[in-house]
Amino acid sequence: MELGIPLGVLIVLFVAFLVLQAEYLFGGEDLIRRTTGLTYAEHARRGFFELVTASVLLLPLLLAADWVLDRRSPKTVIGFRALAGALVVLTGLIMASALHRMSLYLDAYGLSQARVYATAVLVWAAVAIGWFAATVLAGRAERFAFGAAVSGFAVLALLNLLSPDALVVRVNVSRAESGRELDASYLAELSADAAPALVEAQPTLPLGARCDVRRLLVANWGIGGGDGWRSWNVARWRARRAAAVLHDTEDPACRAATPGGEPSPTASPDA
Repeated sequence: MELGIPLGVLIVLFVAFLVLQAEYLFGGEDLIRRTTGLTYAEHARRGFFELVTASVLLLPLLLAADWVLDRRSPKTVIGFRALAGALVVLTGLIMASALHRMSLYLDAYGLSQARVYATAVLVWAAVAIGWFAATVLAGRAERFAFGAAVSGFAVLALLNLLSPDALVVRVNVSRAESGRELDASYLAELSADAAPALVEAQPTLPLGARCDVRRLLVANWGIGGGDGWRSWNVARWRARRAAAVLHDTEDPACRAATPGGEPSPTASPDA
């Protein structure tokens, strides 16, 4: 009873949430604006990180419940596994809702560091909860910790392989090529990992963004800057090499910049 009541309340709460979210998951922008008064972007912004947090917190809750479970009664064990299994399924649906909101978020605002890392945490939580169902709920709890740790290291390795800041640049530049707004200042202030991707994307950037990125990259990583041997790393070395390319070459379109260094509002790509 001590475990069944709180777990049952959580199941009711999750079911109520999913019922309320069902039409938003399959409805379009007009439906969301008509029923909530929010734009698609505002709807996406509200709730994603809360859904990630709720999904991640469920795992320690279920582990704690399994730890205090009285296994002397087979019926108690079966009841707990049924409730925990229902919560795992419902959490999977909530994670799907969070990923759907992230897709809306990306469509409205583009990618950012926070969104990359939050999605990575959500992916790890999904794998860990699935592993919980395959081990703890199947009576093999001793295997859970190792698998959860391995999955965590695998997600970290995948993040390093993808290079989050470079991924942010590629996604947002791709959006800009289709006519979406680009926050060039944000991209140029990312870590050294973003610099080579920004230099590679220079020819496809809008004029104003291209000039801003050139100026900021040269200022951040250009000639005259440097790191001592204690802080040297490959990413910073690549960033300074990429910025040196911009420093040594001139973009004719940016010659129309104002004396203050900002692109002229009247400058055209043919200037």
